[in-house]
Amino acid sequence: AMVDCELCKICLPIVAFVVAYYFVLPLLGIFFRHLVLTKLWSQRRQLKKLGGWAVVTGSTDGIGRAYARLLAKDGLNIVLISRSQEKLDDVAKELRDKYSVQVRIIVADFSQVDVYDRIERELSGIDVACLVNNVGVGYSWPTYLAGGPKPLDAGELQPMLNVNCSSVARMTRMLLPRMLPRGGAVINVASGSGLQPTPFLSAYSASKAYVVNFSESVAAEVRHLASKGGAVKSVTVQTVTPFFVATKLSKIRRASFFAPSPDAFVSEALNLLGVEQLSLGCLSHSLQYLFMSLLPSCVSNYVLCSTMYSTMQRSLKKQGKNN
Repeated sequence: AMVDCELCKICLPIVAFVVAYYFVLPLLGIFFRHLVLTKLWSQRRQLKKLGGWAVVTGSTDGIGRAYARLLAKDGLNIVLISRSQEKLDDVAKELRDKYSVQVRIIVADFSQVDVYDRIERELSGIDVACLVNNVGVGYSWPTYLAGGPKPLDAGELQPMLNVNCSSVARMTRMLLPRMLPRGGAVINVASGSGLQPTPFLSAYSASKAYVVNFSESVAAEVRHLASKGGAVKSVTVQTVTPFFVATKLSKIRRASFFAPSPDAFVSEALNLLGVEQLSLGCLSHSLQYLFMSLLPSCVSNYVLCSTMYSTMQRSLKKQGKNN
């Protein structure tokens, strides 16, 4: 009994320290950033002072459309870039009617590599305060890269990489030099699947990991340039890594706390601009990621693999019924 008592005296403080270090402190940090620092440090309201325009790719649906809508609500003129003329016209009309801002549209298919010279010409002469690299394409359903009943079509790979990776690098390279003299923001929308390996979405997950690493690297470069003074101002480079949002891409129709609507998600994400460089975007997703990070990687990988496999099976079954 005496030995057990002594062990308890030694172990309890250690357990308390581990719980506090890995759970309580990160949890308090999440609430502090979301509830306090967004009121003190958010750069959202500064964007209009840094230039009159925001450029949003993939701006006709879901998260991209919400960014366009909320930035217009904040008083910025908007350049919408997507591949559907009809959808672009609809969004442009909504923004002009609701927010009385100027709107330009550029029809571009980012799966093609020859669109950037034309985009650059059409963006010449405007002061861009914010670039939102949102355009992205995912799998039609979770599946094996190779093998299995219906593996990923090899023809989908290069267009996916063009849209998810090349567009981010090319648009950032195009507009960042114009922001450096006066400041601004580059917001790169990645995905929670870019934060950890995601079986059955391997190419998509890897493409979003590229966005995370690219953004973090560019952010460090910009800070280094700004630290040298001179004519270079600080440009905020934020990476947003959402989990599930109620969008067409996620196939979730009804919004909830853990799968918020695009507008609710983007409103929180914009408030975190300048607060979190690598951001989950909203409180619920930050909590999800904290709980996931507490699991051993072998456990989280097993759960994720099982979940994605089940999703694949349901998709294949649904296709079989439709056929």
